[in-house]
Amino acid sequence: MLRNFSNIKIEAVIGISGKSSINTVELCEKHGGMEHRKAQRLAKSVGFEELKVIYPPLTTSDACCAGAQVLLEKLKLDPKDIDALIFVTQTPDYLIPATSYGLQCRLGISSEAYLMDITQGCSGFVNGLFAASTLIAAGAAKKVLLCVGDVIAGKLMRSQADLDQKANTALFGDGAGVALISAASDSPAYFSIQNNGEDADTIISPYLGFRYRFSNNFDPEKVKNLHGASIDGSKLADYMLRVVKEDLSRLCSYAGMTYNDLSYCIAHQANKTLMSALADVSGMADDFMPFLAAKTGNTSSASIPLALSENQQILPKLRERQAVLCGFGVGLSVASALVDLSQTVILDPVYI
Repeated sequence: MLRNFSNIKIEAVIGISGKSSINTVELCEKHGGMEHRKAQRLAKSVGFEELKVIYPPLTTSDACCAGAQVLLEKLKLDPKDIDALIFVTQTPDYLIPATSYGLQCRLGISSEAYLMDITQGCSGFVNGLFAASTLIAAGAAKKVLLCVGDVIAGKLMRSQADLDQKANTALFGDGAGVALISAASDSPAYFSIQNNGEDADTIISPYLGFRYRFSNNFDPEKVKNLHGASIDGSKLADYMLRVVKEDLSRLCSYAGMTYNDLSYCIAHQANKTLMSALADVSGMADDFMPFLAAKTGNTSSASIPLALSENQQILPKLRERQAVLCGFGVGLSVASALVDLSQTVILDPVYI
């Protein structure tokens, strides 16, 4: 899907993560059962020196609420002026009710506001931007609060049984992001979105939800595995190097631009090796698609807002020219946006 909007402004962005950090090598040894040299090699390969952690009982909605409160206060914005709230996560507070209802109440957003929960992972921030843009373009909203993220690492670190694949120990940190998307005159945004459900089992948590519970093979012990995600790294890498590469290229062509016309591609911080390979096959310089999460980890849909919020040194160049935001992963899916961030307020991160 290729779509463009002429009146979309990302007014502000803030990232949220944990006050606690865990050394990746030590974590791989303690919870992944790896010997020291192997843990060092893995940490170097993925590029995550430390992982930020939000420990239970705090949840994704708690992180989003903390960030949203700071954002609204910094912008001196009355929560009643928010017309819609979109919450994107794989780790909701409950299956019923949708977590956006709780956030509406906690933030003091009007009962007239439109609320939407989206189940999405690493492409979730850009998918959320697209959903917000459609509401604004349709005239249904003027200001949309987008909340994204996942909090799972703290739980995984407490339960080795949740780690079906020990290499995942070195990947996932906790994070959230909040953005305010507003109507604005003469502010273009271009989107390219592809979804490939035929590869849905590439990243899957097979024991969550109801399909497994309703199966003849149901084992109540297995559903205790909170997030035993199975990840086929080879298929994911192939998807990145083929589909994500093509998606970025077609987005730029659709907007009538080349990478030379842009400041950065701020991509989902999957890991350093994969991002470097994607930049290479796409003909990009590594500094055009920077790795910005060495001290944070892979934070799912929060990785783009956290990358912006935690790396203020990139802002001068980011404000000179338009940028690409690209999320990819579970689904399998890729969502890319070419946007103007020159006037976007990018706030310092909040740590909880």
